[in-house]
Amino acid sequence: MIPPAEPRPEDTKQCTRCGETKPRTEFYETGKSEGKLKSWCKACCAEMSRKWTENNSEHVKKYRRQVDLLRTYGLMPTDYLYLLQQQGGVCAICGQDEHGSESMSRLVVDHCHKTGKVRGLLCRKCNSAIGFFDDDPERCVRASSYLKREGGSVDQGVGPGLERPVR
Repeated sequence: MIPPAEPRPEDTKQCTRCGETKPRTEFYETGKSEGKLKSWCKACCAEMSRKWTENNSEHVKKYRRQVDLLRTYGLMPTDYLYLLQQQGGVCAICGQDEHGSESMSRLVVDHCHKTGKVRGLLCRKCNSAIGFFDDDPERCVRASSYLKREGGSVDQGVGPGLERPVR
């Protein structure tokens, strides 16, 4: 049996961070010119990236939010701020301000699921509510009527034509 060949020096590179000699495939290309490799191996790059992300979590969170707004809704951060200003800094449905609830750190972008058009900014509860109503205005009106009806509370009655069960 023939032993495996030792890697040739031109097929390896030493990482300047960890000092290990590794195959060239374990290094990213610099992107500046073809075949030119970064001085740190992929493992060292990944470790440093993870540490930087941990130490800069607020910056990363803000950046990811900006990317999400642009990719998902076509909004720049200034567009979001404009909508927020136009709504007086509150949910377009309930009037809760952007930091009015512990479960809500910001108002979310509401959009039409058919057209993709942005409608406004809502708190998470209102956005979820209209989502559960399948964005159907008539369903929302019927729900509102149901909640406003006289004697709508279970304690005051069980509804027209219904009797309370005997216990």
